[in-house]
This record gives sequence, C-alpha cells and structure tokens, in this order.
Amino acid sequence: MSDDAFLLPGVMTDVGPLADRVAAIPDDLPSIVAAVQGLLIHEFLGPLYDIEIDQGSDAVNLHRAADILALAGDAPLTEPRDPSDRVPSNCRQFSVVTTAILRAHGIAARARCGFGAYFNPGYLEDHWVAEVRSPTTGRWHLVDAQIDDVQRRAMGIDLDTMDVPRDRFVVAGDAWLGFRAGTVDPDRCGLSVIDEHGDWWIAQNLLRDVASLLGVETRPWDVWGAMREPGDPIPPTDVDLFDHLAALTVGGAIGGHPSDEDLAALAASATTDPRVRVPAEVFNASRHRMEHLPEGAAQG
Repeated sequence: MSDDAFLLPGVMTDVGPLADRVAAIPDDLPSIVAAVQGLLIHEFLGPLYDIEIDQGSDAVNLHRAADILALAGDAPLTEPRDPSDRVPSNCRQFSVVTTAILRAHGIAARARCGFGAYFNPGYLEDHWVAEVRSPTTGRWHLVDAQIDDVQRRAMGIDLDTMDVPRDRFVVAGDAWLGFRAGTVDPDRCGLSVIDEHGDWWIAQNLLRDVASLLGVETRPWDVWGAMREPGDPIPPTDVDLFDHLAALTVGGAIGGHPSDEDLAALAASATTDPRVRVPAEVFNASRHRMEHLPEGAAQG
C-alpha cells in the first residue's frame, strides 16, 4: 500500500452516482471546503446559526459520502444551503465528505481520527479532520473542514484550519504515544460534554484511525475488536498492540505520518488480528445495537 492509494475512492468515499455533480465543484482546496460547509451542519451547533436541528435525524448515522451528499438535494453542490436545509452531520462526516470530493478531483486525501486541542482549553476533544497531500509540495497537512467563520468566531478559534498544526489536532497515534510517554493526560482526552475520557478512549480512536488509513472510515461510535467499555482497564497484551499500531500510524515519530511500509504493516495487522480487523458487523454505541457496515467495508 502506498500514498497513492489515497487518490482512490473507498467504500465510504466513492461518490458514485453523484460523480458529475461533484466534478462541478472547483478543484482547489478552499472551494471544496466551502462547498462542504455550505452543504453540512454539525448536529449540535444549530444555535450558532439560530436554528434548531432535529436530534432524531438519522443522517448522522450514514457511513458513505454519497449518501450524505444525496440528502443535500438536487441544487448544484456549489450552492450553499440555508443552515436549516443543510445535512445534520458530525466532524467525521465533514472529514469523509471532504476526503471523497478531494479524491474525486485527483487529490490524495484521508480522514484522520484523533483529538482537537482548540475547543476546550486544556483538553483534547474527540474529533476528526481531513489530511491532504499538497499537489505541489507533496506534504501532508491537516484540514478541519467543519470550522467555518461562524464557529471560528463563536469558539475563538484562531488557527489556520487549512493547515492545522499537529499539536492542535493530535492524531490518535500521537495521543497514545504521548500518554505512554507521560506527556498526555488520558483524563483530558475524550468528550468533556458527556464527561467521558481516558486511555480507553484514546485506544478506541486509534483503532478508528487505523481503519480509516486502510480505507474504512467508521462512525465515531462504531465499536469492535480491542475497543474497551468506558473505564475498563486495557490488558497488557492490548497495550503492546496499541503501542505497535500507534507507531505505525505516525511513522514512528510524534507529528509524523505513515510510510508505505507502515501502511503495509497496518494492513497486515488488520488482515490477521481480530482485535484490529473491522468486521462486517459492529456495535453502534449510539443506538446500543449491532449493525452491518456497508458492503465491502469488512477487512480480512
């Protein structure tokens, strides 16, 4: 597996029947991010836009970018919807849809699961962003497509969301390695709004990041394999596994990114180790039930 694999659509990022409509979006990063922000809205941030969002909407449980975009209606995808008409979403969906559109335009991109340091001072909050390879420099950089001007003002976010510093968005592998080194407090990693945090949350996001790097961008609440219940201790054998996976996801260096060899090793783990491998059926922790993933998502 190589970096060029991230030019190709996967089961979650194939825009399918919407290909012609997606092609009409200009192929530069700012235009793609603007289009996504005009189509989606975070399910819990309605008050920032003076609207109420139906918390019973099932849109947030959609896996595939094509299905999410289809809910935006028939108008051109470059036409911003009124906030009340945008698709209720979450950070993972912003990242996956952005990744899908970038790939459709021949730009290498992937969704990364980890923690944002720019929402709640002193905390690393559960979050997803896109990681994009610059067509000119070849450098991979982090892009937070969720944060528009409304959120920037309301949350006091002052960073460049088109090139997020890696100490402001901490990929799950970096968070795990930092925890193991004693530089990251696991009790400040999670989701403070529901008062859940801990090493188990870092480990869950690490497995989701591994799956995403291998082309299966699961939902934030899909649970499988070595993921633990909140607060459950992680067995020593699984700690060793997470040490191994974390190093591979960041190329063995804090703030790094995986090499072709690292990606191949991750793929081998997903093929051979049931603790890592994404099965055809996962536990949806939001709905409290087992659910099938889209066809073709299971690994191994």
